[in-house]
Amino acid sequence: MSEASSQRANRPKYLVVALVVALLFGAGCWMDGCNAIALYKGGHLNPSHASQGIDGEADRAQVEQLFTRFVDLANTHRSRGIPIGAATLVLGAALLAVGTRALAGRTAARSLLIQLVLVQAAVVAAGFFLNGDIRAAELDWYTARTLALARQDGSDAIKLAQLETLMAGTRRYGVPAWIAIRSIASLLVAFALTRPPARRFFDAVAEAASE
Repeated sequence: MSEASSQRANRPKYLVVALVVALLFGAGCWMDGCNAIALYKGGHLNPSHASQGIDGEADRAQVEQLFTRFVDLANTHRSRGIPIGAATLVLGAALLAVGTRALAGRTAARSLLIQLVLVQAAVVAAGFFLNGDIRAAELDWYTARTLALARQDGSDAIKLAQLETLMAGTRRYGVPAWIAIRSIASLLVAFALTRPPARRFFDAVAEAASE
């Protein structure tokens, strides 16, 4: 068996899963950060774009009004929104870069990745609590747009009621549950990276590279 094949064989499967999850965190943070920065830089903020595809005048007016309220509220709280968005973007880029190095077995990347995973969990949780009013306004707009499009597509009253209930449940329980799951997953990733088999794998790769 070749040296590279031996190293792959000695890499714990849970470590591969943990590293992939860390990379997914990085991609998610990158996209969320980009969207936040685009919002505060004025990208795609035309209310007519927010209601694109909606034919009904009343529905379109409501959707545009809610979108404008969301944007105005976000701009009112730029002092907290921009730092969180920028931090999320930077953390996403760092997680992708360091996670890729850790996946290749770089020893120094392991300890740094542990710190980044924990920091991103803290930043995401902070954004959830600090930007709750902005998120609520965005969900008001998104819900109104989704229901308007469903009515336009001919959904009956029962289907509309079911859709509204589903979106209300997702809003009330889904988002907090996702934050909780993400926080727990972050702790599990950090824990996986500290396990003795994981440390032995990274040490073996470093030793092989130095020979």
